[in-house]
Amino acid sequence: MILFNSFIKRCCCIAFFIFCLATPALANQPPGPGVSLPQILMLPMMALLTALGGGYAILRLHKRSRFITIVRGGVITILFLLGFTHEGFSMLVTLIFGVLALVRGIRMIVWGAKPAKPAESAESEPSASPEPGASVEKSPSQQPWPKVSRWRLITAGILLSVVAIYLMGSALVFVNYWPDTYEYSQVTYLKKLLAAEIAYGRAQKQQTGETRFHRIKPGEVGPWYYSEILLRHGNVRVDFSPDNKHFTIYILPYASFPPWP
Repeated sequence: MILFNSFIKRCCCIAFFIFCLATPALANQPPGPGVSLPQILMLPMMALLTALGGGYAILRLHKRSRFITIVRGGVITILFLLGFTHEGFSMLVTLIFGVLALVRGIRMIVWGAKPAKPAESAESEPSASPEPGASVEKSPSQQPWPKVSRWRLITAGILLSVVAIYLMGSALVFVNYWPDTYEYSQVTYLKKLLAAEIAYGRAQKQQTGETRFHRIKPGEVGPWYYSEILLRHGNVRVDFSPDNKHFTIYILPYASFPPWP
């Protein structure tokens, strides 16, 4: 027990210094909120719905060694930290956690849908009387089944499966979703196009005495190449007046919100 407590303290100290001393790596591609949030929520939601459904009362029957518990906790911690280094890693970690949550949800549904509890079947079957003084160890399937509502198990298992699929889908669709980057590039091209139109209008006013702008046409080069970049995405529209003295540019966000969720 003392060694276990010291191991936990060391892990907490290492995690504390990692979060306090880590600096942002500008050359990397860290996950955005749409990818990292499903990774953060997956395991807490699995624990919450398992507790609400009464699954932990059944899981206690399957005792694991302390070594396996420590190793599993260490692996989960490493995966959790690894997911924040790159959005692709975060998506993979979310999928791994999602598979674990789906397995837990299906197990809870199976536990709730069992027609007979192990305790009832054990009582109905005759068993040989043990010898005096001999200790009898019961397997998890032979131990008394905890009093847990079957509907709680089934409902929580279904909710856990739905939540797991929802979070996994969210992590998938938000990979490479950087609306700020796309909007920044479009605003930059828009400024260059407006600067070219203003310069063209001033030149026309000096030559003809009237301000007229250049009507944008597909496939143009030079300063009008920026209009080609803007118009090819389909979220920009330019309307000119018949005499080319006025024009209006309509622009919507390029990175549309993913259809899922």
